[in-house]
Parts: sequence; structure tokens; C-alpha cells
Amino acid sequence: MLLLLACPLALVGHDTAWAQDVSGPLTTDTLWAAGSGPYHVTGKDLTVAEGATLTIEPGVRVELDANRSIVIQGQLVARGEVNTPIVFTGTDSGSGPASWESLIFKDSAVDATYEILDDYLSGSIVSGCVLEYGQKAIVLESASPYIAHNLFQHNQTPFIPSPSGGAAISVEKGSVPRIFANEFADNHADGFAYGGAIYVLEADPIIQDNLFHGNTAIYGGALGAEIIASPIVGNRFEGNEATGTDGGAASLVSSTSAFLNNTLIGNTAATDGGGLHVCTTCFPHSNPFVLDNTIVDNVSTSTEPSEHAGGVGAAYLRAFSNNNLHGNTRDGQPSDFGWFHLLSEGYPEWAQNIDLTGNYWATTDTSALEATLYDGADSSLFGTATVSSPLPTEVVAAQTRVTLTTRKIRYQDVGDPMPLFLTLYNPGPARSVELALIVQYEGSPPTDFLPALAFPGAAQRNGLTLLDLPENSVFFGAVSTSEYVVASSQSGTWSAALFEPQTGALIGQLSTIHFELGEAVQ
Repeated sequence: MLLLLACPLALVGHDTAWAQDVSGPLTTDTLWAAGSGPYHVTGKDLTVAEGATLTIEPGVRVELDANRSIVIQGQLVARGEVNTPIVFTGTDSGSGPASWESLIFKDSAVDATYEILDDYLSGSIVSGCVLEYGQKAIVLESASPYIAHNLFQHNQTPFIPSPSGGAAISVEKGSVPRIFANEFADNHADGFAYGGAIYVLEADPIIQDNLFHGNTAIYGGALGAEIIASPIVGNRFEGNEATGTDGGAASLVSSTSAFLNNTLIGNTAATDGGGLHVCTTCFPHSNPFVLDNTIVDNVSTSTEPSEHAGGVGAAYLRAFSNNNLHGNTRDGQPSDFGWFHLLSEGYPEWAQNIDLTGNYWATTDTSALEATLYDGADSSLFGTATVSSPLPTEVVAAQTRVTLTTRKIRYQDVGDPMPLFLTLYNPGPARSVELALIVQYEGSPPTDFLPALAFPGAAQRNGLTLLDLPENSVFFGAVSTSEYVVASSQSGTWSAALFEPQTGALIGQLSTIHFELGEAVQ
């Protein structure tokens, strides 16, 4: 799967005379043709009404007046090409701060549809576009378009007094978009903001194969994600900055996401992870996977000898393995990992410590390695990071993975179903796998169960689902557990695993969620 980023989008020239002034509602299907532009949104916001489709051809330039937006209640099909991108910009672009507002996708907007484990089929799409000088270039309000192969640059939010962010894309409650192979450059979220480029709140975007560089926010220089269960995979974060705290590249807050095969290089934060931050306020069953990543040469500018690590600052990790982690610094000193689970928070013993076995640290000397960590050995307030079996050579290829996650909500009512989410990620060539999903109550034999997901044409064999995974593919979806609820007297586990069809060998590692007494505990 080729990335458009390898061929930078070409900007197109324009005549200063307006060819088309547009505003108000579009109630019928409308085409903006390349030969008829540019299009000037002025007066009122332009609204694509329910039942209507706005189609924009390659090469069209759309200029919006200050504080104007395009509001999509129906369908937007904007598909540019490498040499003839669609450009969304302000009428005064380049003369000062960002002025126009957003492409706002409402809950009623037509969502994109896909083939299972494959690419875009239909629905709202923004692809092959340049989006620049907006306040929040794209806002998703419980909407799920396909956003791919775009360049987001020079977008800047106004000062935000409450938690928000995302100068390029703001993904709000209930949205499940695909954000694939975009470039995010020089986007800034001002004020009390998470994510200079992307902000996610209680939504599940698939964020894959994007390039982030030169983005800033006070928290999470490029990406700020709160309460997210979906995968963040194959992205490159370079030269981003959290001007306050919490992850120069990315900050995950109360999230169960699978953070897989990402590269974090040369990012900066004042504290809590120059590269990646995982929030201290996470619930104990809200732990992300951090697997197969390269996290090198990131910087924390803090002068405090504490958990404010240059590489990763984290509390509550489901798993941390097969990562390259070295060359990160705090105040000029080696500082790869800070583990700041507070023992005083009173969560179960299993959540207080972290096993860092099976990572590459550019040394196999465990005493030298431990000097780059900050954990319970440095402060009695924190849990312990255990290091053993450091990898002798750098990890050069990510693995095919299955991860099983749940929400951060505590389940107080006995009998509540447990919403689970399944991620399948295949970063390499096409391959076949067998998927097993298993529930086991204490004192009972394990029982295979199948997700409430349609895998068209998938064969079933001995309780396993045979799947053909395309090259560089990601699948994310909910698993129904309506038949498997937590009873007051029961506890146990749900598990997911992948196997080689020919040999039956386990691929990667088992993904397991523990449950007990009506509360989800990972």
C-alpha cells in the first residue's frame, strides 16, 4: 500500500477574481468542477443538507472567509489527486493566524463504508486535499468519513480555556473514522489543549500510517487521545513538541488503544515523556498496549530527577514489549522510561508494577539500563519497572497482532454485558491466520465464542475463524458479549489469539482481559 506522502501534494495557482460565491444550504446534489472555481464561501456557512451530496473535483480551490465553515449533514465527496489536489484555505491565507473554521461533519453525515479488512467503498471522503490555515480543519461530531492522503498544514486553534484541541482534526464522541496516510505539518493547538494535529475524545478513529512533524500543543504535541479503544499504528512522529507536559509526540489519557509499530524521533516535552505519555489518571483497567515501536532521541526538558522521562512516561500499561527505546534524555541525562504508578492509589497489586522484558535498549547491561529508568527503586511512591532479557539487536519488523480491549467504565451492576473491542493488525505482506476468541469462568472449561462481526467468506474450523489479512491492513470492531456477562459470583478471562493455519503455532502473544465481580479489570 503506497503512501501519497512519498509524492508531496502540488499546490495549484488561482485567480484573485471570485468565480463562484457560495453560502447557505445545498439541498440537491451539487458538483464543483475544476474549471469553474475557485469557490468562495462567504456570508453564511455553507451547509450540505441531509440527502444531498457535494462532489468536488480534483484541482478545485475552496477559499473560506473568516469564521466560515462547510457543514456536512449529508455527504461530501472530495477526492483530489497527487498533481491536482483540492485545496481548502482562507481568503486571507498567509497574512496572519488561521481564520476560517472547519469542515464540520454532523451526526447525520453519510459515513464511509469499507470492505472487511480492506479499503474505502463509499460514503463521505476527504482524500488528496490540502487543508490549511483553518482553526480546526476537520471536526467530526459522531461522524465517520474516510480521511486519507491529505496534507494538513498551518492550522491553529484559537485559545482554548477547557480541554480540547486538534487544529487539523478534532474527533468527538461516537466517531469511528479512518485517518490514513496523511501528513500533519506545523499545526498548533493553543490554550488548555491536547494534540496539536489530532484530538480524540470518547471516539475510536483508526489512525494509521500518518506523518506528524512540527506540531505543538500544551499536552501531546501531535496527538492527544482521551478514552480511545481503537488502534494507533504505523505512524511517524518527528520533531513535535508538548509545550507544557505529557508527551512530545502523543498523550494517551484513560485509553485502551493498541499503540503499535509507531516511530517517535526527536520529540520534546517539559515533563512526563518526551516521546509518549500515558496518563497518570487512567483507571486500572484502561491500559494501552505499547508494542513494536521505535522511541529514540526524544527529550524531556525537566531538571527534576523523577518520572519525567525523555522517552516514555507511563502509568498502567497492558503490555510494553518488542520496542526500540534508547537515546532519550532528560536534562541531558539518559532517561528512557519513567514508571509513575502511584502505590497510594490503592489499585490491585498487578497494576502497580510493569514488566519491561523483551525490548531493545542499545545495551544488554541491565545495571546500565536500569540507570535510564525511574520507578519504585527511586521513589517509594511508585511501582516497579522490571527489566530482564533485553534484546541484543534492534527490532526491525513489526508483528501481526491481535489485541482485545474494553472501555474505562467500571461495571458496577451485576449482569452488565462487557463491550469488548478487537484489533487485527498486519503490517507486512498478505497472510492467512486463524482467530480464536475464548471466554473462561473460574472453575469452568474455556468456551470458544465468536464476535458479532461479519467476516464474509471466512471459514470456521474447530472454533477458529480463518481470515485472509491483506498487506498492511488494520481491522477494528466491537465484539458482542451479550451472552457472556459477569455474574456476582464469577470471575475469569476473555482472550484472543492468532495462530498459523498450517502449524497451529501462536502468532505474537495472547491478549487477555480479566474480569471479576461486575468490574472490568485488565
